[in-house]
Amino acid sequence: MRNNLLYLNLVAFALLSVGPIAYGATAPPQKAAERQVRVVAYINQTSGCQKPTEAVLNRLAEKYKGHLKLELVDFGGKGRSRWLRDGMHCMGIRINGSVEADIVEKGVPLRVRFQMPAGYNWTLEELEIAVRQAIQGVSDSDRRPPPVSVEKTKDGARLLIGGTAVLSLPEADRITRAADVLKANTPEKRGLTREDFSFDLTGAAATIRVRGQPLLEVFEADAQRLKTPLPALAARWTSAVSAPYPVRTRPLPNARRRRSQGGIPRW
Repeated sequence: MRNNLLYLNLVAFALLSVGPIAYGATAPPQKAAERQVRVVAYINQTSGCQKPTEAVLNRLAEKYKGHLKLELVDFGGKGRSRWLRDGMHCMGIRINGSVEADIVEKGVPLRVRFQMPAGYNWTLEELEIAVRQAIQGVSDSDRRPPPVSVEKTKDGARLLIGGTAVLSLPEADRITRAADVLKANTPEKRGLTREDFSFDLTGAAATIRVRGQPLLEVFEADAQRLKTPLPALAARWTSAVSAPYPVRTRPLPNARRRRSQGGIPRW
């Protein structure tokens, strides 16, 4: 009998020591383990025309050492037979065996095809995002559009998107209204793209729109103040406001412009 009482006392003491038991409770979530990723980049290294891409790839290999295996195949030199054997026809980058990658950039899901040099179907920023998300997954910040804010200045106000000033005006109220429209069109997890922006001309004014809604008026007085024709100024401001957002169009718009107009050189 004495042994039984001693046993019950020991059990009670153990239960009091560990505290209450929550049935059905789960352990706190663990951070997902970083995945192993293989990148094979088919680049004409002999020509030396893709140095920026090579630099980004080497930096990523160093940054994700232990998780990223990088292989460069010089199809302009000794790697040409390998390039042909692997079924490639131009420059390309395969991430885990595929030149296509689904990424999320600033709240926008995008499918990117890493073929031809940067600036045609993809950007260096998209390459970095694709590699990072292949290793670490999509982050909460990837799913959020860039923040929009207004900064007052002694000469008026500036519109900031993602922390970068994109447009300054002497009238703070115009900047504030534009910021309010952008915020209303970027609710949580629904980002804008550059294709959402446009402008139309109506007489002595132009209207910049986002998803069809008026965003900012461009007046003849603005054109005279900046000594720029109204259509050109409207196009410049539309480009400035839309630039911080991802682009869906492939090839990228820059690839279709002549080099004298800011397009990229042919590979």
